Amino acid sequence: MDTSAGGVGGSRDNPENSTLLVRGISAATLKDGFRRFVPIDSITSSRADIIKGPGGALYGQGATGGVVQVSSVIAGNKPVARFSQSFGSYDLYRTEFLWSGPIDKKKLLGFALPVAYQTNKTSAMYYRTDTLVFNPAVTFKLTPNTTILASIDYRFNERDNVRGNFITDNTRAPDGSFYGTFIDGRPGNNRVLTTPDQRNFRFEGPDTFRKERDYVRTIRIDHRFNDNLQWWGGLSTEVLKVRERSFNVSPRNANDTSIPLKIRNDPRFLALLRPTFNNGQPQVLDIRPNNIVRSATTIRPTYKTELYSAFETGPVKHRMIVGASYGPLESANDAPNTNIFYGNTNTPNDPVTQLWEALPAEVILTRFRDLRDYTSVQRWNNAAYSQFPQAPESAYGGVSAYQTSLFWDRNLYINLQSSFFNDKIQTIAGFFDTRNDRLANVYDRNGNYLWGGPAPAGSPSGTINGIRRPEPVKNTAPSFTLIWLPNDTFRIYGNVMSALDPGPAYSAYDGNGIPLTAPVVSNMEAGVRLDLFRSKLLLNVVAFKMKDEDRPVSFGAAIQNLLTNPGGTANNSGFSAFVNTNSESEGFDLKIDYLPMRNLRFNLGAAMNDVQITEIAPFVTPANPDPVRLAAQERFVASGGSSSRYLGKPSTDISKYTGSGFVRYEIDRGALKNVWFMAAAKYLGRREAELITVSTSTGDITVDRRDVPDHFVYDFNMGYRKKFGRYTTDFRLNVANVADDDKFYGATWQVGRTYRLSAGVNF
Repeated sequence: MDTSAGGVGGSRDNPENSTLLVRGISAATLKDGFRRFVPIDSITSSRADIIKGPGGALYGQGATGGVVQVSSVIAGNKPVARFSQSFGSYDLYRTEFLWSGPIDKKKLLGFALPVAYQTNKTSAMYYRTDTLVFNPAVTFKLTPNTTILASIDYRFNERDNVRGNFITDNTRAPDGSFYGTFIDGRPGNNRVLTTPDQRNFRFEGPDTFRKERDYVRTIRIDHRFNDNLQWWGGLSTEVLKVRERSFNVSPRNANDTSIPLKIRNDPRFLALLRPTFNNGQPQVLDIRPNNIVRSATTIRPTYKTELYSAFETGPVKHRMIVGASYGPLESANDAPNTNIFYGNTNTPNDPVTQLWEALPAEVILTRFRDLRDYTSVQRWNNAAYSQFPQAPESAYGGVSAYQTSLFWDRNLYINLQSSFFNDKIQTIAGFFDTRNDRLANVYDRNGNYLWGGPAPAGSPSGTINGIRRPEPVKNTAPSFTLIWLPNDTFRIYGNVMSALDPGPAYSAYDGNGIPLTAPVVSNMEAGVRLDLFRSKLLLNVVAFKMKDEDRPVSFGAAIQNLLTNPGGTANNSGFSAFVNTNSESEGFDLKIDYLPMRNLRFNLGAAMNDVQITEIAPFVTPANPDPVRLAAQERFVASGGSSSRYLGKPSTDISKYTGSGFVRYEIDRGALKNVWFMAAAKYLGRREAELITVSTSTGDITVDRRDVPDHFVYDFNMGYRKKFGRYTTDFRLNVANVADDDKFYGATWQVGRTYRLSAGVNF
């Protein structure tokens, strides 16, 4: 399983990353039987089961690539307490505490409380993150056969600053040399802004960049009628509240007319300018506050019920699961975003220009930095950016101001497992039926409801409409698994499925005015599992093939079909254009687990995942073409390009060949008893990186490709367990990337050597 949503290290240390990829395909995450979108912290989980490939279809929507089923920490029959503390590189600090147990004499009522706080500065994603999670869970045995689970999964995450920016910098110094530098391994020929350390240097943003509060309330009832008939049902509601502030950073010429003339003549501004070669304009670094999201909220309730039944028809044994779920979702801002004006508009009588010119010079100068002086970078606070003129909260200037997306997902499923010939042959047949609707409500700047669906005829340009999907997506998806177990040591299995993936709110049409629909995903695999030498050697080999057809994909290029808005107007931007694509993925997984002795373990794995884009929708004349970008498309085709230009490019930054392995040894006698060591290695094969740039004036495209070399990452871990009376202590040292490989691999920096020291006690 690969948890990276992007390039090498792209998701490591990212507390917001909830994307799990299995063989390059998104896998669903469930907690206590309910689909979960909020990231799950390890302290709140007692168990995780992973199903790769088509078997995930048994769990319904979003599980076409597989599924990860997680269980909450709940109380057992005895009180349990645990405390641990970790310290590590990049100012890592993590504290964990867990208590669980019965709280009444009859042990009918149980309570569990896992809590964790973590803070970290990291070169992988964000400059600083602070995360607090806790998950109180109450279990109540209403009757001997009925149990109620009630829990609240709370997560508060705050992050300062975004990851390191790559700012194009091809400016020359007065002596003719370039200020900017190349980064080895990065596609393209553009240099980037020279800094003392491109990985660790950060431009501070206005106050806290992002705050997120997540609440997941779950209530589940389990009832056992008898051994052969059981039922559970309940409600789980995710509530996400986000407050964000963003900014952008770029070099700017000294004569930029958006900068007030009084500032361009100010000696303090002139002192910040970086000189350039020949007749080039001196430059200054400009840090602009951008949009402020006051409060973006997502509310996602899921109602679910499931019935389990076991029965026999003659010599054949059956187990059947029948279930249904319904999930309305509301997602949008609670209020329109606040936009900040950043300069003159070249029209003296424009209110924006007048507001900007009226600002004190000291306020405007706080935006600028010398590109050669990194010590002048300082925190921005509320008082600094709130002095800048702010645009009306209606981002469109028309009738509408913001919209709330509304989704309705209804799912029905049935799975029948049958066992023949004394369990020698087993089958699992499944059917999953879904209906998905997408609409939106539109509001004015004061939060008054305006309409749902199309905007009124004659509305001003930029008025929002509520069309999120022209028609609902309906689908019935079959799946089938066959398992043959001739004896206890040998197993052969195969499974296949097909389904629609409703995906996000595809709200638009392609260049011919045809609504974008949900993609079709098919998935098949076959494998062999060997259990030898009394379970000392486990061998598993599986081959798989997946197809993903008619998936709308957004490309940052002007060569694909132009997107036409639902209202019939052309989207005249080459960015975020949607086009349907087909892709295939095929390969194999090989796992070997060998325990020659109780205290010695070898584990090896190898995989091939060949992801290819097999088709991109051909160019067509859009229903409402933008002449500039349409001409760019035609020039691209005339020069030999076509929709097949991208054939063979991996759809994600996934290596075709990967491998992993570890050896673990524990000393079982003598003075060092209970000390263990583990050495591990991961191999990432070569892959292709690509950088696409588009001219905003002509629409012409430049595609730069570069091979990302293969490389190994080595880890080392050791630990020690010791029991003192009724207290069990645990000490661990983890060293990741022992070789300290911190090169740039196509998309982001490989995180260098990091350390983590942890100590815990159970009592």
